[in-house]
Amino acid sequence: MKKIAILGCTGSIGTQTLDIVRNFPKDLSVVALSAGNNINQLNQLISEFKPSYAWCNNNELIKDSDISKVDMVTMCELENIDIVVVATSGIIGLEPTIAALKSGKIVALSNKEPIVVAGALLQSIEKQYSGKIYPVDSEPSAIWQCIGQNSDINKLIITGSGGSARDIPISALPQLTPEMALKHPNWSMGKKITIDSATMVNKAFEIIESRWLFDVPWHKLQAIIHPQSIVHSMVEFNDMSIKAIMGDPDMRVPIQYAFFYPDHRPNASFKQIFESALKLDFKPVDHNRYPAFNIILDHAKLEGTYPAVLNIADEVAVDMYLKGQIKFTDIHNILGTIASLHTNNEYLDIYDLKQIMEWSWNKTNELCKTMSA
Repeated sequence: MKKIAILGCTGSIGTQTLDIVRNFPKDLSVVALSAGNNINQLNQLISEFKPSYAWCNNNELIKDSDISKVDMVTMCELENIDIVVVATSGIIGLEPTIAALKSGKIVALSNKEPIVVAGALLQSIEKQYSGKIYPVDSEPSAIWQCIGQNSDINKLIITGSGGSARDIPISALPQLTPEMALKHPNWSMGKKITIDSATMVNKAFEIIESRWLFDVPWHKLQAIIHPQSIVHSMVEFNDMSIKAIMGDPDMRVPIQYAFFYPDHRPNASFKQIFESALKLDFKPVDHNRYPAFNIILDHAKLEGTYPAVLNIADEVAVDMYLKGQIKFTDIHNILGTIASLHTNNEYLDIYDLKQIMEWSWNKTNELCKTMSA
């Protein structure tokens, strides 16, 4: 029986993770749950799964008086946890991820921001301690499965659907409303990642994530548009052969694989993709349509504090866009401006990162206010 802690249990990835737990009651047990503000759903999940530990933004509203209330970092350090699912949104997952790795846990990581912000630090911690990161995001999971024990890699090819902005005329993008942008053509995801898909920031983040997860140089990483989201990513080897992972766009598949690695367990709820005619298209990223993609990657390749600064800037800008305070096309302008204002530095530890992220948070909020005025 594998004992699991789920951070962000009421979000999109968290709820899909619990679907997998329901399908394997003899193999998986939920020991700890954390949530943000969705206390009603958290109470329902506590009643259903009966964890020993829980945490949310208002612990007084947790109805189960017998449950132990521990914060996410402490939760990740518990001895009776085998796997920590980091399904939070944004940078809040960084410190729990570090705690879990140092405590020797398997970290099933769907929240890519910790690696984007602190890839070098997490890579160092993973090498120093016994904890391991298993990617849950569909694209890095596909690469992980394709690579196996091979080291003769020529290129990692990360696919992206192009999101909700893919087929909209570029001239109309300034009028793209949050309601329109949240209608992803293929995936069911949270609001932040759905907007990041529309700007292709999400794909830039996945390239950064793959750089650190698989320890490959920047020139061996490429993104392409694949509208159908059937091929989740590919690995090109030195002999120019390519291995790909294909499947229905269902986040539960990589979640389940992380739980049972290296086994591919049967699950009757998963769909087969060859039950009808199948069309697969691939095309290069249109950089005029997705300017934020290049802004993120050009600065990420310089490493240092740039990824942390731009991750926070994107977090603030997307939040402002969802609130209707800035335009869709303001997002990439904000990222470019913040990048130009920042002087890149090396960071020593998480405390250095916290300071630079606070600077980015304040500066981006100031900039957004001038745009919405």
